[in-house]
Amino acid sequence: MKTVVSDLAQTRCIEAVFTGGDVAWTQDGQRLFATCTDTVKEINLQNNLETREIGGSDERGRVTALTIDEERRRLFVAYNSGLICEYSMDGDTFGTTLRTWKPMHTAPILIMKFNADFSLFATASSDNNIKIWDVRKQICLYHFTGSSVVTYVAFVQNGKLLAGYMDGVTILYSLNPGVTNRALTQWQNHQGQISYIGEIKDSREALIVSRDQICSIVDVESTKKIKALPLFEAIEDGCLLGDRLFTVGEKGEIVEWECATARRIRSKKLAGHGLNSISYNAATQKFLVISAEEIIYVLNQEFDVERQLVGFHDEIFSTAILDRSENFPGYLVAAANTSQIRLYNMESWDCKLADGHSDSVLCVRTPIWDHSLLASSSKDNSILLWKLVAGRQELEQIALGDGHLNSVVSVAFSHSGKQPFILSVSYDTTLKLWDLRPVIKKGQKKPEELPKLASSSTIVAHQKNVTCVDCAPNDSLCLTASMDKTAKIWKIDTGKMQLGIAGTLSGHKRGVWDAKFSPNAQKVVTCSGDQTLKIFNVSDCTCLHTLSGHTFAVLKAEWINNASQIISADSGGVLKLWKLENNGASVEASIEAHDDKIWTMTPTNDESGYITAGSDGKIILWKDVSEEKREKQEQVRRENAEQEQTLSNLISQERFDDALQYALGLNRPYCALKVVNKLVEREALVPAISRLESDQLAVLLGFVTQWNTNSRTATISQQVLQAILLTNHPDQLLKLPNIAQTIQALLPYTKRHVYRLYKAQQDVSLLDYTMSQMRIN
Repeated sequence: MKTVVSDLAQTRCIEAVFTGGDVAWTQDGQRLFATCTDTVKEINLQNNLETREIGGSDERGRVTALTIDEERRRLFVAYNSGLICEYSMDGDTFGTTLRTWKPMHTAPILIMKFNADFSLFATASSDNNIKIWDVRKQICLYHFTGSSVVTYVAFVQNGKLLAGYMDGVTILYSLNPGVTNRALTQWQNHQGQISYIGEIKDSREALIVSRDQICSIVDVESTKKIKALPLFEAIEDGCLLGDRLFTVGEKGEIVEWECATARRIRSKKLAGHGLNSISYNAATQKFLVISAEEIIYVLNQEFDVERQLVGFHDEIFSTAILDRSENFPGYLVAAANTSQIRLYNMESWDCKLADGHSDSVLCVRTPIWDHSLLASSSKDNSILLWKLVAGRQELEQIALGDGHLNSVVSVAFSHSGKQPFILSVSYDTTLKLWDLRPVIKKGQKKPEELPKLASSSTIVAHQKNVTCVDCAPNDSLCLTASMDKTAKIWKIDTGKMQLGIAGTLSGHKRGVWDAKFSPNAQKVVTCSGDQTLKIFNVSDCTCLHTLSGHTFAVLKAEWINNASQIISADSGGVLKLWKLENNGASVEASIEAHDDKIWTMTPTNDESGYITAGSDGKIILWKDVSEEKREKQEQVRRENAEQEQTLSNLISQERFDDALQYALGLNRPYCALKVVNKLVEREALVPAISRLESDQLAVLLGFVTQWNTNSRTATISQQVLQAILLTNHPDQLLKLPNIAQTIQALLPYTKRHVYRLYKAQQDVSLLDYTMSQMRIN
């Protein structure tokens, strides 16, 4: 058995990086800056999608728009409070606020855009106004008011600006000095809002796209409308490359068009829902597409998906690990509050989605005998069996199990692949056993229709909602838990594939959320809404121990470290590590892991790490650092012993000056106090302090501040303070770091000590007077 697991360290956190809004792409194509509610997340596309955060002040509010000033390496972020903040994008100053200013719009800013040479900056707001700024001189050059909310702006050649509005109007503005009427012309070619405006290269023409499924081409010099072309789809965004237009819209497709004729050249379906945004990066020659469900796609020029990021998970109910090996960390499967299964590559952290269910997926499980096989259950009352496509980050369906009358909340595989089966429980209070032998056959060809699983046995398991199911390591027993405050053990006849009752585990005061067999199948751990865990004996169903310590409902529990420990998770986001003992269990560690309920907790195969996820939308990977922590503590203990011995030797040799400097170098207040007491006894304190360097003096002043707060060490602290003031000029002391805070900390306690001495002097005077009066008679 390995040593006790006493601490976990977070190695990676997959959290919300994009919650809808603007995404800015750097010119080199290596980083994205994405809107995430009131913050901006930097996503490094070259470094396993590592993220950093910018902003987050509650006073500024929600992010409404962002853009990049590539010339000055600044990120411009607009908030719904009306502020624009300029942040540093690079180096040690990353995320530092360089400037904050208010453009004086009367409504939130929706669009921010620079011109080609970054000399002009446009802000457009839902107050129908556009303002053009010179951000270097910090002045507003022009102010335009349109007919409705501004939906798109584009700088075009010869110092002009094209602005599109919600009501379908497009206005051409002049930005050249000396022009009296800056609104040169107005086109009303569309009936829906303008979603994209682009300037056609090497021409005087501009292309205007609207949600009314029409694309119009205008001449920005003569201000004439040239033609209108049908696109047969409500377009949300577009980008121009030469004479080709690339669009995305409500059908979930990226489409390439020929500008002159609106001929559809090619298209590719990316999602079953709409796509909101598209942009092109010339350095990488790739497209960036944003979906309506906060999914970010990076496509090559053939429209193949090279990277895929899920911006926001919502609530995560279950996780599992597929295809893990020595050379490959595997795939992380996550079931979130959606019908699609998330499949993460744990090397690159790209995420692919698997469609199959029609409602939220509640559980995903993989068997120990085949790490390419996956089972999922859903609110659509069904179970799906999946197979990982060899060499690809893709799941294919191989079987369907339907028959439950309500949401299927949990599934469990058999531990042996010789007679494989799967167990499922549902809110219809039933437990079902499904024989997998008919669908898992070697060399089986892919059928034209999805095979259906047949339920071998169905039994009404509980009186209320069933919450979980687990299979014993020997496949002869299974375990269910329910909101009826009980867990039940069931016999499995693998020959006939039938279920039968074996025992009931009772004692909890509230519903039971989870139950697990120990690795030897002799014990069961249950966790409940009554904030406790219970350990039961399987043979006689008696409760052996009750573990108390959680302050919230306990939702998950797992046996770890060869059943010598238990790890549990509660609805407050806390993980607890328990060490089992003869008379119960003790808490080895409590870890504040999540901000909300922890719904799932998955140990890795070798138990060197754990994966947790829950209601806060985070997936956190944990590593067992108990051994490293113990080694570090042992090293610190040895160093402390060596330092104590060195200090003791210096004191015994009466080298008090060296001892004081050594104690200050170690930053050890108690050791320094011992040395100072020795110096005071020998009246050598002032000479010793006069030889201290400024950094040592600063440390000693910090010790004096601590000693001054205790009446037992206040006298010695005042003696040291006096010696410091006698041996150092005030100007020298004022140069010390944090001297103002040190003086503020010293003053109140020093005043209190002076008052205490004054009271003592009064008491002594009263005593002297009393004694003198007694002697007279």
